[in-house]
Amino acid sequence: MKIFGNRLRELRQHKKITQKELGKRFKLSESAIGMYERGEREPSLELARQFADFFGVSLDYLTGQTDDPKGHVIDQTILNDPDILKLFNIDRAEVDAAMNDPEKLEKLLSLIGTVIKTKDEEFLTKLMTVLEIFVDTQIQKEKTNDN
Repeated sequence: MKIFGNRLRELRQHKKITQKELGKRFKLSESAIGMYERGEREPSLELARQFADFFGVSLDYLTGQTDDPKGHVIDQTILNDPDILKLFNIDRAEVDAAMNDPEKLEKLLSLIGTVIKTKDEEFLTKLMTVLEIFVDTQIQKEKTNDN
């Protein structure tokens, strides 16, 4: 879990807190935090989740499953789901283009009310995943443009 340790260290340093302060917050010793950061020890799943919550990142980010701190691992099968493409009457190129188009975002969000009345839970889960990714992408782009 070398990635976990590196990310834990980076997040801690970004927050400008010491290993001792982080340990105190989680009722751990400074030494334990150091071992996590060096990859000499692995936290329990629950503790890893608590670290993720504390730093405002996803568990997927902490464990290296994604480089997006919010943790969206974009599953290409979701973006290719025929139900979703059919709903929006778009092809793959349009899905890719939508990731850069705030107007498409508004269109997708306005369809949610209609979709809720007509689709099953599995479909809604897929749809919400796509919308969540889309919204987070737009927010990240806005933050980047503001800097």
